[in-house]
Amino acid sequence: MFPEKISRSGLNHRLKKLSKLAEELSHLGEIGSLLNPSEDEIDELKAAAASCSDDLFAATAKTKLESAAAICEKLSRCFTCTVANPPYMGSSSFNPFMSKWIKKNYPDVKSDLCTCFIERGFNLVEDKGYAAMVTMQSWMFLGSFEKMRSSIIEGKTIVSMAHLGPRAFDAIGGEVVNVTADVIYN
Repeated sequence: MFPEKISRSGLNHRLKKLSKLAEELSHLGEIGSLLNPSEDEIDELKAAAASCSDDLFAATAKTKLESAAAICEKLSRCFTCTVANPPYMGSSSFNPFMSKWIKKNYPDVKSDLCTCFIERGFNLVEDKGYAAMVTMQSWMFLGSFEKMRSSIIEGKTIVSMAHLGPRAFDAIGGEVVNVTADVIYN
C-alpha cells in the first residue's frame, strides 16, 4: 500500500507538529547527541516524508525529512556500552537557545554541559549495559549535582571509579582540570 499523498497545506500542518524537533535539529551543531528524539517524532518525520507529493517543493521537503528521520534514528539508538570524554562548559557560557533547551531537557544536571552528557551517556546504554567516562570531578561534590549522584547510587552500579585529580594527563597541565574515570553499569 502506498501512503496517502497530501497537499502542500496538509504537509505544512504535519510539519507544524514537528516544529519543536525541527528547531532542535536546526541547533544540532550545538546540542549534538544530547538530542534524544522519541519514536513518535521519528514516525511523524517518516510519515511526513512519505506523504510528500511529487512537485518540486515537496521533493525538497521529502529529502530533508528523510535526512532528519535518519539522523533521529541514529540519535535514538541504545548501545551495550558507551565510552566518552564529554566536553566541559558551564551554563554561563551557553547561548540563549542552548540555555533554555538544556534547562528543559536536562533539569537535574543543567549547570554544566559535561553532566548533561554524563546523563545522556547513561540513557544511550541498554539495561545491563556499561557507560565508561572520563569527566570533570565536580559532579561528585557540588550540591547542584546531588540529584544526579542520588540517581546513580539508587539506580546504577558503580563498577569502578578512579578519582584522578589534577595532572592526570600530560596534555592537561596545572590544577585547573581535576578528573574522574568511571565505569557504571545500568
